[in-house]
Amino acid sequence: MRCEEEEEELPEDSRQLGLPPHLHPNTAFVHSWSALQVLYEKYQPTTNNNNGSGNNSKASTTNISIASIGVSNFDVNDLQKLQPSPSAPVSSSLAHPHILQGNIWSYLFDPNLISYCQTHSIHFQAYNVINGIYNSNTRQRAPRSAAMLHSVTAALVLPGVQHVTASQVLLKYLTMKGLSVIPRTTSSSHLEENGMDSIVAVPVLSHKQEQSVRTAIRGLMEGRDPAPTPPNAARFVNGMVEEVMHLFWKDVSTGEEKRIAAVAAGEEVVQNSWPGHVFVVYAGGDERGGEEVRRKEFVIGGGDEGEGESGGYQNFHVEF
Repeated sequence: MRCEEEEEELPEDSRQLGLPPHLHPNTAFVHSWSALQVLYEKYQPTTNNNNGSGNNSKASTTNISIASIGVSNFDVNDLQKLQPSPSAPVSSSLAHPHILQGNIWSYLFDPNLISYCQTHSIHFQAYNVINGIYNSNTRQRAPRSAAMLHSVTAALVLPGVQHVTASQVLLKYLTMKGLSVIPRTTSSSHLEENGMDSIVAVPVLSHKQEQSVRTAIRGLMEGRDPAPTPPNAARFVNGMVEEVMHLFWKDVSTGEEKRIAAVAAGEEVVQNSWPGHVFVVYAGGDERGGEEVRRKEFVIGGGDEGEGESGGYQNFHVEF
């Protein structure tokens, strides 16, 4: 950075306005904040009274209005420095910014900052919400956390029988928590996938799903999986009268399906598994192609069918 050189290159009248920021880097932003306060008070949005006149003639005549002001990447100490002195010429209602834009890490791992924002009605706007949480590196470091997130996505369906994506579940969770989000992308398809209409269409997460997503996010960002839970025993019962069902385990990272067993009508099979694992059952079809092949997916711990018996089983009674 060329702080000193750029300062010397400024016109003399600009340099007379105050000390160069590089001479007091820890408080220079306070003067910028004071300037924002003045602009906000001068150009507040116009509201009409009963006779149709606005409450701010300057904003009305120039068609300029400032609805809110905010800061980016501030911590609690920085925010506290923005509080005006008793002799400040601006309104006391401007003691705090309306918006704080920060990394999603701050929202999840800086409780003091979030508590301060809540106390002073500062709205948190998060960036780095997709790549900072769900990328190839984080998934590799915390595979169980990724599987936990996948278990929630597998249990949700958009209109048109289309499963939601992990990115959509992350954005749904964060917006349900009252955050504004900035999902950066250079892809038009991702822009549509993560746009407002798509996120609104995602079903509301249950309390259990919210807990799973939060645990998964923390595990992915910390690069450390939560302690493994005991495996779930999943019982698949063929409830059909005559047909054989074919059971597969699905690798959610690749989509590959691996055959486990063929289960005759009225019979059952038990598999040890983990929350988030996906199993697929097929029935129908013959060598001549005379019957339609039918397919169902089941997610361990994903809300499919019962929660299990006293022995820790999750039961899937399969019929088509």
